[in-house]
Amino acid sequence: MARRPKPTPGTLVLGGVFAVVLGICVVAAVLQLAQSPKVKTNLGPATFVIGNAKGYAKLADADGPFGFRDPRGGDRDLWLVHRPGDQWFAVVAHLPNEPKCRIDLDRATKQLKDCHGRTYRGDEHGLEHAVVSVDAKGRLVVEPGQTAPDTDQLP
Repeated sequence: MARRPKPTPGTLVLGGVFAVVLGICVVAAVLQLAQSPKVKTNLGPATFVIGNAKGYAKLADADGPFGFRDPRGGDRDLWLVHRPGDQWFAVVAHLPNEPKCRIDLDRATKQLKDCHGRTYRGDEHGLEHAVVSVDAKGRLVVEPGQTAPDTDQLP
């Protein structure tokens, strides 16, 4: 059996330089793709499961709407609101045309309030909605990337 010759110091240095240049090229390509408007980044699931709908309904009835940071790391933080009859809806936590105007919970009144002092009870028609449903297992499921259709038809 033939023995492999030992690599020379020059071969090792050349291989190391090649590895560094290749690593830099890979990092640059990933950064370029991430900044491209043609590439759609998906940093999280399209839907996320919050938990037991009945348990959260009791909490929401007692304490008011509850908020969630955007599970995909974006800027679509949500407020989940429970209505009588096990109806749920979610609103994005800022005004549609004013991304810096946050919607927050007024703990004293248990109502959502925007940066202008307007309160929202069950008439959130001026806010952007996200799809919320209860699955077959009785869990709340939110689709933060999906805007709820027929928001004017909310009961």
